[in-house]
Amino acid sequence: MGLEKDGAAASRPPRLVMLPSKIACPGVAGGTVRRVAVADALEGVAGAALTTVVAPAGFGKTTAVAQWAAETPLAVAWCSLDEDDADPARFWAVVCSAVLSVAGDLGIPDNFLDVPWADQAASHAALAELIVALTAHEGDLAVVLEDIHAVQGSLTSGDSLSYFIRHLPPNIHVVATSRMPLRIPLAKLRMQGKLLEIGESLLRFTADEESELFSSGGAHLDGAALARMRETTGGWPAASRLLAMCCEGAGVAAAEQAIERARENVGEYLLEEVVSSVDADLLDFMVNTSVVDSFDADLAAAITGESADGVRRLIDEMAASGLFVQRLPREGRSDWFRYHAMLLEVLQERFKRLPEPERAAMAQRARDWYLAEGYDDAAVTLSYWMRDWDAICGIIAARWRSRYMNDDNETVLRWAMTLPPDVLEAHPFVCAAAALPTALVKGPLEANGLIHKAMLRLKDGDDFLFAFCMVQKAFLAVFQGQWDACRDFAERALRFLPAEEHYLRGMMLQLTASSLQYVDPVESKRCFAEALEAQRLTGNANLICSALGNLAVLAAVLGQNAEADKFAHQALALYDEGDRERKPMLAHAHWARAVVAHREGDDARFVAELGAYRRLAAASRVPSLAVSMDVIEANRLMALGEGTKARSLLAGAMAEDALAVSTALPSLPLIRLWLAGNRGAGPRDARAPEPRLALLAAALGYCSGDYDVADAVADIVRATPREDVVLCTAARILASLLAFQGGRARAATDLVREAFDIATRAGRRAHDIRHAEGDAARAQWAWAAARGRRPILCARPSTSPPARASSRSFGKMPRS
Repeated sequence: MGLEKDGAAASRPPRLVMLPSKIACPGVAGGTVRRVAVADALEGVAGAALTTVVAPAGFGKTTAVAQWAAETPLAVAWCSLDEDDADPARFWAVVCSAVLSVAGDLGIPDNFLDVPWADQAASHAALAELIVALTAHEGDLAVVLEDIHAVQGSLTSGDSLSYFIRHLPPNIHVVATSRMPLRIPLAKLRMQGKLLEIGESLLRFTADEESELFSSGGAHLDGAALARMRETTGGWPAASRLLAMCCEGAGVAAAEQAIERARENVGEYLLEEVVSSVDADLLDFMVNTSVVDSFDADLAAAITGESADGVRRLIDEMAASGLFVQRLPREGRSDWFRYHAMLLEVLQERFKRLPEPERAAMAQRARDWYLAEGYDDAAVTLSYWMRDWDAICGIIAARWRSRYMNDDNETVLRWAMTLPPDVLEAHPFVCAAAALPTALVKGPLEANGLIHKAMLRLKDGDDFLFAFCMVQKAFLAVFQGQWDACRDFAERALRFLPAEEHYLRGMMLQLTASSLQYVDPVESKRCFAEALEAQRLTGNANLICSALGNLAVLAAVLGQNAEADKFAHQALALYDEGDRERKPMLAHAHWARAVVAHREGDDARFVAELGAYRRLAAASRVPSLAVSMDVIEANRLMALGEGTKARSLLAGAMAEDALAVSTALPSLPLIRLWLAGNRGAGPRDARAPEPRLALLAAALGYCSGDYDVADAVADIVRATPREDVVLCTAARILASLLAFQGGRARAATDLVREAFDIATRAGRRAHDIRHAEGDAARAQWAWAAARGRRPILCARPSTSPPARASSRSFGKMPRS
């Protein structure tokens, strides 16, 4: 089966598919009055970190900035904002989409949907990553935030925007248009000369600009009429333009009458006058298309039922009429259009007067078009505006799988939260679908509440809903570190999930595998292999990569180097080279390749893979991998003679996660060095249920002079399957050392030979090992040295063994 490349399942940044109108700079209509003073002021954008263009509606803010954008040599990324963008995750997704559309791939991160924006430290870290990526842009780049007032109700958006502006690189400039002052601290920017402010006074039409506007429409007014017109409009560009449209081609007397009629309520009256004068067919078209914020010819045809030719004719007529309509050109593709906010309000009021069946039918056609084109978010927004809750539930039911598969389940939560509480509770599947993202954003308590509400509505035969609830409970158990409960819920889910539900079955197998990775890594690897087969059937690259990455890690942990390399290579091959830096799951593949390079003594390859791993690890959400990689790096530094750095890395790793440390098994010289400054520290239970943690505890005991751990090590030797090459060999070497310290040279030699045999059969590099005879100390050291000077749990033993050691494990033998 081929991998999916469409919007439903393939991963591509950004995961929110933006309507073209969200990130397209509006075109400037012919005949627009050039605002010389405003244009001159905007020339200062390149010298400012932030430019604010603040004035009430209808003052030509967008037109002025669009005129500047069309003329400036700067690259301009345009973001058209509305209330739906107040959520910080969506706000920054819009910004990144706009930047990508004009600046190409700068290595901009695509994980803004995953950031816990209420956590200031996390949000600042994510923005720092974006800022660093923006520094790679050659030349200056302006990011226009049109209508920033629409999102200022979100405090987290305000804080994140303030942080972003404070730390902008000198080649990046923000231009914000707003109907109200920005709610971010500006005093410091103002003092530093990094703030450019353009306000209402500059945006008002001058007398000359108003005269030019009327003259261009064929209305030639005398001085007295112009003065009365200016008194009426107060230089408000929207009112001036509306009056000019009413007076187009009229004489002085007609213009005087229009001015008099407009005195009481210039904006509302004049706009109604203009709309009422539009041809009936065109007005119907405009009212019907006001069901959406913006449209192109195809969407307009879907909404209205008009032919393609008819729609193009109406659009051309609308654009030529000089109405308050903005054209959003797209190079090589069809243009989009949107109505000025003032005009849109008038049109939508008329739309609401249409019979309800007509309105519902047009909204449904618009939604169908959005969903067919992959604009899911726009479909939900439209449904919310129409208060069509069933439609939102239907979209969630149709799209949850593709969102989950793209690691974008937070969008499911955002959609679900648009529903009134009683509607949400009446749709148990939507409750269950919202549980996982709720756990990620709000914690497991609220998520469990949603699952409980869903299960209260279970009926006989609702096997899939029950299984889905068990799936969610399994995920929650993982978040809470309850691996036994996770395994139990996953097993229940697998019993009730249909055989063709490859995605969820694969995920439950992966969770089962993850729950076993410390207690039984061999079985864990088998479960991941089974999960891989299920995920291959989904055709989704992300899911396949997840399974392959975990298999690569487990193969590396087990010492199966060839398999680790194979799985890592397959994971990397899923994506084009240019896309790999945006795939956090590939951190697993690079981790495995780094481990293999380390074992093979290829230091240059190790450093390269380590760098690739660290670049991706921040977004991979697997802290245990980072801890174990620190141990591997510490082993390397120890072998290079950099003991201080090595000890510091191990100390940090041990403080964070001793279980993760055990997967990498620090060398005995490194453990001794660490213990020198940390007496009594670290795990001491050599009977721990996790065999690697038990071996680490035994190694700590051995290095501390506690040779009674020999019995526990012997149990590990007996219990470990041969597939676990690393643990088999490491346990035998430690057992060899303990036997040698107890004066049992033959047992020590036999254990080393077993380790040698297991390693060579698994393809480990050991071709230059010579079988040592007699002296177990020389034998174990020769084997360790043959492993590329990076022995796991290996050190040159003392030549003067202590008088006492346990004898049960290896039998009574004479001392050498």
